[in-house]
Amino acid sequence: MSPSTDPARSGTGKPRAKRAGAGGEYLVLLPAVFLAGDVLGSIVRAVRHRELDVTLDFTDDAAASALTEGTAVPLRGMAELSIPFGDLAGVTIGMLIAAKIILVLGLIICSWWAGRVLNRVAEGRAFADQPIIDLGRIFWVGGSTLMLHGGLLLLGSNLATRDLGLAEHVNNSVSTLDIFTALAILGAVEVVRRAFVSGKKAHDELEGVI
Repeated sequence: MSPSTDPARSGTGKPRAKRAGAGGEYLVLLPAVFLAGDVLGSIVRAVRHRELDVTLDFTDDAAASALTEGTAVPLRGMAELSIPFGDLAGVTIGMLIAAKIILVLGLIICSWWAGRVLNRVAEGRAFADQPIIDLGRIFWVGGSTLMLHGGLLLLGSNLATRDLGLAEHVNNSVSTLDIFTALAILGAVEVVRRAFVSGKKAHDELEGVI
C-alpha cells in the first residue's frame, strides 16, 4: 500500500499521530467546569435577587440568636447566609463579587491550558516543550488567582461581619484547610511540571545516544 493510501499516514507520507482517548482526557476537567459554573450562577443570582451569599465561620451562639430574632437555633462553624444588598456596604459587595469573578476567570483559563496538556499527553507528546510551558502557566496563573481570590474574600467577609455587627462572633472565613488545599493543588502542578522536564531531558539524551 502506498503512503498516500495508508490510513495510518498523512498525505505527506509521515506517520499520523494517534489520538488516544478520543477526547476522553477532557473528562477530568469537568469538576473545574462545574465549579466555575456554580460560582458564575451565584453571581447571576446575587445580581438578580439583590442578595449575596456570604460564608461565615461562627464561633458561638450569640450571633445566631441575633439573626434568628431570639429563636434557639445555634449556628456553629461554617454557615452560608443570604444577605440583602441593603445590609452591606457597597465596597463589601464589590469585593465579594470581584472574588467570585476572579475565581471563575482563573478556573476557565487554567482549565483551557490543562486541556491542552492532557491532549498532548494523550497524543504521546508529553515531553514536548508546549506541555511544560502550559504547566508553568497553570502554576503561576492558578497561584495568582488563588491569592487574589483569597485576599478579596478575606477582606470582603471581614467587612460583611462589620456591616452586620458580627465581628465578635465570627472567625476568619478563609480557613487553614482552604489554604493547605490550595497549596497542595499548586504543589501537585509543579511536581508534574518538573516530572515532564526530567522526562524531556531523558528523552533528548536517549535520542542523542541513538
